[in-house]
Amino acid sequence: MRAGTLRLRRCTAARAEFEQQLVRLPAGPGGETEVCLTALATVVWLSPAYRPTRIPAHVRALLESGESAE
Repeated sequence: MRAGTLRLRRCTAARAEFEQQLVRLPAGPGGETEVCLTALATVVWLSPAYRPTRIPAHVRALLESGESAE
């Protein structure tokens, strides 16, 4: 079984950096977790013309708060 984490590392006017980690959970009690994957993803907000643009204030606030949009 696996579990993962996703954390906003940094958010600027036009990009957000996310740290991700996937761990393998122990099969039984007393077992140890094992990190399977670590990643850094940079997400850029694009205009309809595919040019970098500012992240809308409400979206940036939502990213920085860590809350779900639902």
